[in-house]
Amino acid sequence: MICGNLNREMNIVSMIKRVSIIILSVIAVTLLIYFSLPFSIKNESSDIYKVETFKSGNGWGYQISKNDKVIILQPYIPCITGGKPFPDKKSALDIGEIVVS
Repeated sequence: MICGNLNREMNIVSMIKRVSIIILSVIAVTLLIYFSLPFSIKNESSDIYKVETFKSGNGWGYQISKNDKVIILQPYIPCITGGKPFPDKKSALDIGEIVVS
């Protein structure tokens, strides 16, 4: 009778160990996927678009490139008649980054 209970207890302990290993493995894989996926997506999208400023007349403009190909060239402030450039480099860069976002 004692040996029967001992065997049953050993089987229960063995089963608990197996289930624990499976649960920990699933948690580890889930965490690995969770922490690696957002970084790869973020790095991929941030590498695609690039904002650069340049002198334009008596002010500044910006260009947006995608994979080293210029897709937007903005030498002047949009919607202002007369082709007025941005007053400073920071303004042009800030607007270019807003357009990318």
